[in-house]
Amino acid sequence: MSLCASTWRRMLCAAVGALALGAQATKAGELLISQQLLPGGELEVRYTPPEGVHELSFFDAARDAHKRWRGEMMKPQGSCTELTATGIRLRQEPDCRSAVLRLKARVLALDATYEAAQPLSDSSGVLAYSGHAAVLLKGHGLRWRWLPPQGGIVIHQGRVERAPVEQSASAEQVDRVLAGASRDEVRALGVAQYVYMGSSTGLTALPGANVLVDPSLDNERVARIRKVLDYTLARLTQLYGAALPGPGAVVTAVSGLPGFHGDTTAGRMMRLRLPRTLETMPGTALEGFVTHEVVHWWNSGLFGTDQQRPWLHEGHAEWMARLLLREQSLLDAAELRADIESNLNNCVAARGAQVAAAMKPGRQGDDAYACGMSLMLLGQAQRTARDDKLSALAQMGPLHSKDRPLDVAAFVAWADAGSAVAAMAQLLQDPQQPFASGLLARLQALGLADPEPVQRSEQLPLGMRRQSAAALMSALMRSDCGGSVGFWTLPQAFRLDPAVQCRSLRVTGEVESLAGQPVLADPVAAYAAVAKACQGGQPIAVRYAAGPDTELACPSSLPTPPMNQVIRLRADALRRLGL
Repeated sequence: MSLCASTWRRMLCAAVGALALGAQATKAGELLISQQLLPGGELEVRYTPPEGVHELSFFDAARDAHKRWRGEMMKPQGSCTELTATGIRLRQEPDCRSAVLRLKARVLALDATYEAAQPLSDSSGVLAYSGHAAVLLKGHGLRWRWLPPQGGIVIHQGRVERAPVEQSASAEQVDRVLAGASRDEVRALGVAQYVYMGSSTGLTALPGANVLVDPSLDNERVARIRKVLDYTLARLTQLYGAALPGPGAVVTAVSGLPGFHGDTTAGRMMRLRLPRTLETMPGTALEGFVTHEVVHWWNSGLFGTDQQRPWLHEGHAEWMARLLLREQSLLDAAELRADIESNLNNCVAARGAQVAAAMKPGRQGDDAYACGMSLMLLGQAQRTARDDKLSALAQMGPLHSKDRPLDVAAFVAWADAGSAVAAMAQLLQDPQQPFASGLLARLQALGLADPEPVQRSEQLPLGMRRQSAAALMSALMRSDCGGSVGFWTLPQAFRLDPAVQCRSLRVTGEVESLAGQPVLADPVAAYAAVAKACQGGQPIAVRYAAGPDTELACPSSLPTPPMNQVIRLRADALRRLGL
């Protein structure tokens, strides 16, 4: 009988084997990065470089990355390791073979930036993003190693493993990426993916996806998420005539933060951060959220999209989510109209008179979600106007191709295909065309919408109302808090971020009204009241949901409402859109 035949001996051998693998020397000329979840929920990252290498620069060496999360989460272990603003320094001593960092996994709510290490609510597992811990050494290969905790699992590239998982890249691959290689080559290095390490409790295998459920997530939401995954995976496979090349994996995590956030990475990994209660996810927000993320598996995974223009993939995911929900009768006509109006107006508020052809890449100065959705809607409307025999979803199908990535030129070609009037080309590529007026003109030409002057908050769609209120709150907070802004939008109040330091605002409070007017319910009146107080040389009264009021000094320049007119859909707009 072998040493590892009995149950308890197998457990002992597995533990010893994992330790031996973790301590295994690197191959010549290779950097080894190993990660494992420790008891108590800490994540250990161990860097073992080739002999003679002591300076390790992070792949994302931006000082902002250090300021926003590395300095918050990563702690060097032992006397051999020093963490700098841009990398790691290994002490030049004979016994210092590895640099070791530890992270206490927690949610930092980094918005569009991948979470470094998102824990399950009971700390039994963590979803770690490799990009924030990645180091590339010129002329050296790279090997990743992920170790499952005892009795636990690793989920890597959508697949569930109970043994250590490795992923390697050659020195030639590393050098190409350092020189500016393609997105696919970056993915091949494993420096842009989520990997789960932890308990297998709550793991379910669905057709096309492995789902890891947070232990605090209620059964109702679990059932809703599974239903969305079943439908959307099958429907997109049918629509595009192409299935994902392997299983995906969804890791849900419940946090104490209000609202929700998610993203997907290479290897078909999906992160869903959900609130403890449904307060900030009313109606079918959960279904829309999950559908949006599944669409990313196609538009940025199976296909390719220009990542410098995030409105392309975010807008596509937003519009496709609406179409898929509408197809399942999860959005009625009134909800869809209100939602479309909200996004059109949010987009106009964000871009205004900017010329789209001159806008810089990235998210600054844009609303990637609202403007992306508005442009996808417009492109689909143009195609439907030329051929109304195809459904809205079918019109979207030809947008992506495996032969070329989706960029602005490809999007314009899809939208204007078969038209004598290059309307989308003018809107996005004409160096003289202001965006807002061009978008409105095209909506009117298609018989979809008209402008309406704003005089009361009731005229604003809910999303636009909240954006107007948030713009006012942001301006006042920036003035009072040394340029910093941080809050969450609740149904009736702004919950201020306690990490921000302000002169007058109580950052532990929830702001309900400004200058005597409910800021979220009536932002138009709030703007007018704030302006009146400041013009009269009076401070701005701030009322909170609980606790004493405060008074806020007027900023040096008063903010103005984002819009003086709104876009309203015409009565037959949904019919014209094929909805």
